[in-house]
Amino acid sequence: MILWMKRNIIISTINWWAKTSTPIAFLFFVVSIIISCKKSGDFNLGNKKQESYTGIQFTDTFSIINETLLLNDSLVSATSPYLNFGYYQDPAMGDFYSEAYCTLSLLYPGTSYAGAQVDSSYLYVSYSFAYGDTTSTSSVSIHEVTTQMDVSIPYKTTSNFVTYNSSVDGVLQNTPQAPLTPFTSPQSAIPFTYQTYPNSNKSLKIPLNQPFVSNILNKASNNANSDFNSLFYGIVIKNNTNWTSGGSVVRANYTYDYQHTRLIVYYHIGNQSDSASFGISGYTPSFNRVIPKFSGVLANLKKSGDTIPPIYTNGNCFIQSGTGVVTKVKIPYLTKLQSANDTSVVINKALLYVPIESTPPMYDLQKYYQTSPIGLVEINPNNTYKYRPTGLAIIQATGAPQYSAGHAAIDTATSFNTHIYILDITSYVQAILSSKANGTTYFINDGFIIVPANNSYQINRSVIHSSTAISNPMKLELYYTKVK
Repeated sequence: MILWMKRNIIISTINWWAKTSTPIAFLFFVVSIIISCKKSGDFNLGNKKQESYTGIQFTDTFSIINETLLLNDSLVSATSPYLNFGYYQDPAMGDFYSEAYCTLSLLYPGTSYAGAQVDSSYLYVSYSFAYGDTTSTSSVSIHEVTTQMDVSIPYKTTSNFVTYNSSVDGVLQNTPQAPLTPFTSPQSAIPFTYQTYPNSNKSLKIPLNQPFVSNILNKASNNANSDFNSLFYGIVIKNNTNWTSGGSVVRANYTYDYQHTRLIVYYHIGNQSDSASFGISGYTPSFNRVIPKFSGVLANLKKSGDTIPPIYTNGNCFIQSGTGVVTKVKIPYLTKLQSANDTSVVINKALLYVPIESTPPMYDLQKYYQTSPIGLVEINPNNTYKYRPTGLAIIQATGAPQYSAGHAAIDTATSFNTHIYILDITSYVQAILSSKANGTTYFINDGFIIVPANNSYQINRSVIHSSTAISNPMKLELYYTKVK
């Protein structure tokens, strides 16, 4: 009864104030009523100390350790979806060569080319983009492969056991050279300019030597594909070894319809003109090889497992597709959260911020297209990849959810205007603190590596700030709750 009377008195008073007072005075009165009726107790907002830690959220920036690491022992490039060829100079890392090895497929198996006289022949290559100094003079050449390739072999970007003939069977320059050098001719010195990213369906037209093409027709005559491939092993598209300055790398497309990337021969038999087309498909034996020539301090990356601390690289670390250059990340004090002040810790969010160098000469995305997408992979103490019963111990990759949680990468530098990778690694950090099992293997705080997700057909790179960078360093930001 008393509670009912108290309630009616308050409501009547509020109605009276609403009619007779100004809006501001009325608002002040209502707030006063609410405050005076607050239950006894202390609402702890922020990090104010109290007897129980339950429900209090903390934010910390954890120390991390970085180093650049070379892991080039498992970069499979077999049946790559793209061709990758050319050469370019990188002011941050050195010189890089890329070679595309591929077999040819007959458009019309069983066709006779007896008596064929070659008029002209070209390798047409449709490409997605080129990077490096696309305005400089550069040259690509065609050679005959002298090792039979097998689709069952997991060719890697660092493979060197497939050989080719050193004689040039076709060459293309993006600007004419005067006077002509021994490896060019007036027909092969065709002026053109590489188109940089983002462009698509640009085309190269590489003229081929007549004796080389006549040999192809001879081995293709009256044969099926399997017989032809046992006689003619394929071609390699690479940087012309006579050019070692400037240069660009091209990411080209395979073809499945013989209309874009293909080798075409124009010939005549008697008075009858005809043509023969040979396709280049990613489903046939093929792979991309990358030959790095690291310079400066990075020249110390000579074998898989070699490392370079950022103290020797002005606070920077590196990641690069095709070469095995990755950045190692270790969080040495993370496990201290397991028993902080006799409390348990629940991770609300863990964000890894990885800034990209944004000052010249290392930053010019029109020339040195940054690595994207990326992934995080656990690593062993001896700097080798960690494996689980299901395969490689991937923590997270662009476009894929993080293990057991669904936390995808927030931003992985997919545009020219992005200067940072941001990755949500919440479930990984929580798994370490709770010793969460994945099959029969536990997460251990040995660290992980930032790796390019596409190693088979790119040699893009990113120069990133380490945790010791003077400005905008790499950091791990944790949001967590203590539960006593």
